[in-house]
Amino acid sequence: KGLAEPEDHPQFFRELFGVHRSEVPPCYPFLRAEDMINLVHDAGGIVFVAHPHNQLHLIDDLMAMGIDGMEVWHPDLTAEEQQEAYRIALEKKLYISGGTDHSGLCDNAGTVGDRHYIPPLSAGTTYDHFVEIRDRKISR
Repeated sequence: KGLAEPEDHPQFFRELFGVHRSEVPPCYPFLRAEDMINLVHDAGGIVFVAHPHNQLHLIDDLMAMGIDGMEVWHPDLTAEEQQEAYRIALEKKLYISGGTDHSGLCDNAGTVGDRHYIPPLSAGTTYDHFVEIRDRKISR
């Protein structure tokens, strides 16, 4: 609706929720992770761990639940966390993405890999990783 420009989103979100984000009641009950993963798979989707800065040590457990990929490039991850997430995703043969909510050009300025902006998907990942996701086939 044009209420906020992409560059205004972080400030808009902070003003809207601030430190009270956890106080907003959910609109519906949360499903267990395994149930949600199965629901997504049953609908033909693939499941990614989003901005996993505090979840990298849980990847094996999450893989056992059925995750398919990991968001490697996200502003919440430090450069070291991005490198570790990228290493883990390669080692475990997970799909590699940036966030679907990524808005802006990706380049290799101080981060892992040669990332590209892919309009209109705005996936913020390399072309090769994008093709793997699109074709549902990891080729590495």
